[in-house]
Amino acid sequence: MGRQKFPAGMFHAVRAALRWGMTEDLQAFDRITHPTLDRIRKMYFWAHLFADFAAGLLFVAGSWLFFSESTVYTATWMFLVGSVFFAIQPTIRLVHEIHRRHILRQLADAVEEAVVPTGS
Repeated sequence: MGRQKFPAGMFHAVRAALRWGMTEDLQAFDRITHPTLDRIRKMYFWAHLFADFAAGLLFVAGSWLFFSESTVYTATWMFLVGSVFFAIQPTIRLVHEIHRRHILRQLADAVEEAVVPTGS
């Protein structure tokens, strides 16, 4: 299996941004096109969209069920589960950011190994 493609001129900037925690500099790297980064972007996008949709659907259904005294218990549980989905959304964003930084570090390391000879 060959090395992954990554613009060789960018690895110094990526390494510096990762090393010094300059997340605003990493925002520019959101536009890097790489199959691995594109795949994880899509995966987290769909996870976030599902959590958003599920929370909204549960809140609407729970609100509708509150109109009847006999379904208040079920509505309360729908609000609780909907709230959990709302709480999951920032967690998805945080995990995505951590995963993205990990992938960028791996790509920068791979480029550094290819560009900077070791042991010479």
